[in-house]
Amino acid sequence: MEIEFVNKPYPKTYAIMEDGEVVKKVSLSIVSLGKLSTVSSLEEIGELEYIGSIKYAVRLLARQGLHTSQLKSKLSTHYVSADVQKKVCDYCVDQGWIKDCEWVESRVRSWQRQGKGSRDIRFRLQKLGIEADIELDDRETLVSLVERKYPQLLDGQCVRKERDRIIRSLLRRGFSFSLINELLHNK
Repeated sequence: MEIEFVNKPYPKTYAIMEDGEVVKKVSLSIVSLGKLSTVSSLEEIGELEYIGSIKYAVRLLARQGLHTSQLKSKLSTHYVSADVQKKVCDYCVDQGWIKDCEWVESRVRSWQRQGKGSRDIRFRLQKLGIEADIELDDRETLVSLVERKYPQLLDGQCVRKERDRIIRSLLRRGFSFSLINELLHNK
């Protein structure tokens, strides 16, 4: 088995060659070159990849909480195989380092405090690759946002141009037009 240095697309990536063909790529962030040079089989590389991936996951999780889909995405950028990604994520969940439900709830609460609507929150979760079926009360969020940021809208003290600008801003934040319209007519 021959180990060859490959510098694309990441500068610290190694290709494991067998009979002139690339069998596997390994990132230096996951497995060190010193350990790779002592390997004689693909099974040993798999073990090193698993151990290195757990260490990498711990480093990531020490900095910030992640969802399993985010961790898998980060591991895949370092050429970690899908079965090792799954094992690492399962291990992290078993250890209590990753709590997907709590992570989603925390992010949703944070985005609601920022004044984001349910459509925007669902889009953000989908963009992160997270399928979460959540029920949100946009009415409370919208009322608190309008009272805090746009009190002139509720007082009826804004001209049509400003009112339209505020409505567009609320639409961009992910609130439905029917809910905004209902709020304006039931002041």
